[in-house]
Amino acid sequence: MWHLKSPSEETLTWYKDKFLDDIADSLKNAELNDEVLEVIMPKGGKDVIERLLIAPPQELYPLNIELENQIKEKDEAGDSKEKIFNAFDYKGRISGDKEVAYDLAKRIGTRTCVYCNRIYSFTVETEDGKTVARPDFDHWLPKVLHPLLSMSLYNLIPSCPICNRSIKLRNDFEYGKHVHPYQSSEERQFRFQYEPAPEGQWKLKLANCSPEEKETAKLLKTEEVYNPYANSEVKDILEFAYKNTPEYLLDLRDKIMKAYGGSISKEHAYRMVFGTEMNASVYSDRPLSKMKKDVLMQLQEALEIKLIDF
Repeated sequence: MWHLKSPSEETLTWYKDKFLDDIADSLKNAELNDEVLEVIMPKGGKDVIERLLIAPPQELYPLNIELENQIKEKDEAGDSKEKIFNAFDYKGRISGDKEVAYDLAKRIGTRTCVYCNRIYSFTVETEDGKTVARPDFDHWLPKVLHPLLSMSLYNLIPSCPICNRSIKLRNDFEYGKHVHPYQSSEERQFRFQYEPAPEGQWKLKLANCSPEEKETAKLLKTEEVYNPYANSEVKDILEFAYKNTPEYLLDLRDKIMKAYGGSISKEHAYRMVFGTEMNASVYSDRPLSKMKKDVLMQLQEALEIKLIDF
């Protein structure tokens, strides 16, 4: 959750080769004043554009601030932002080009929404190659406000339509203040915790948040969007655990492993029992994995039993 593996060198090369020359040509024809164009293409070169396309976050966002400040000083007509936005042309080059958008989604490869881990975000095509569904690409920093980043690979985050279009919208993350998926560890510091609520109900809250996690959860409404699961997914886990003895839970796991001749791991057995991934490295493979793992960790403390011993 909130984590993406860095793009492969093959993907970075593909991305650069796909867009660098075309964007450079578009900028040359964008009728920018000479001083502004010199900021983006010093001496007519493409090095700055290349960095904007494929530089990692720790380089990308400081570079963007530097360039935006320089352009602001030289933009006498006040129309450079719009011209740059049109020259980079995210809509024409990615969102409006199904072949490219689907290729990019497959290369990034996440199976669930990076922001919420609640919804599958498969890239789906028919056997004959027709496009069916793909995740949205959210601009971590909004493309309208920061057009230089509109085609930056590390600024494009695969997400579900709810997170992208309903929750985040154009809310502006801030580098260093919010968690960036490409600079996030696989396991987060924060934990989902369940608590009893009135009339036999349950609620979920976030605990042990780092400052960055607290701000990210606030912007993405993480606690709010997860609370409906407290009286469905969480309730099912708790009722299953408390209606059976701790010994039964361990016995069930061992019987599943035995049924497979000992050829499956404890992680696999738990996935069959609870429908979740237990290792942070694969949380993104299955919805709600982070939340369910945290609930099970809290449950094993309450039951004083080693439910998760791997």
